[in-house]
Amino acid sequence: AGQIVSRGLWFHPQKSTSIWIPGGVLLALLLLRPKRDWPALTVGTIIGGALALMPLGAPYQNSYIGYAIICTAIAIAARALRGTSPMVFSSIRSFALYLLITVEALSAFSGWGTAVIVTGAGMTTNAFQTWLSVWPAQAMGFLLLTPPVLAVASAWQWPPRLSTVSILEASLLL
Repeated sequence: AGQIVSRGLWFHPQKSTSIWIPGGVLLALLLLRPKRDWPALTVGTIIGGALALMPLGAPYQNSYIGYAIICTAIAIAARALRGTSPMVFSSIRSFALYLLITVEALSAFSGWGTAVIVTGAGMTTNAFQTWLSVWPAQAMGFLLLTPPVLAVASAWQWPPRLSTVSILEASLLL
C-alpha cells in the first residue's frame, strides 16, 4: 500500500516520488518489533512493493531483486540502530547516528541500488540522474515517517496490554 501511495506522489519527467513510504514504515516496524518478526515484515515488504511496481511495466525479477536488496539494507540499518540504545532518539548522539545511518548512508545506498536496477531494466538511461531523484525520496521516508511512528508507538506501548480495569471500563462504555 505504501508503494502505491508513493507512486501517487510521483513527479515527471523523472518518474520519481517525493517520499518513499515503504522504507520509512519498514524501518519503524523493524525497530519496534522483536527480531523474530523481521523476516515476515521484510518478505511482506518485498512482495508487496514488487507487486505494486508491476503495473509500471518493470520486469518483475528486477522489482523483486531491487526490493530484496533495499529491504536487506534496511534490516542491517535497523540492527545497527537497535544496538546503540534501547530508544533510537534517547540522546543527541543516538539521533545523530540515526541521521547518519538512515538519512545519509542507507538512502544513498538504496537510491543507488534502485537507480542501477531501473537502468538495467531499460526504464531509464541515466543511472546517476535517477539516483539523484531517488535518494532524496528515500531519505524523506526515513526522516519524516520513521521518527513519528516511533514516537507514537513509545507513547502507546505497543502491543497494548489489556488489564482487568481496561476491560471493565470498555464494558461500561458498551
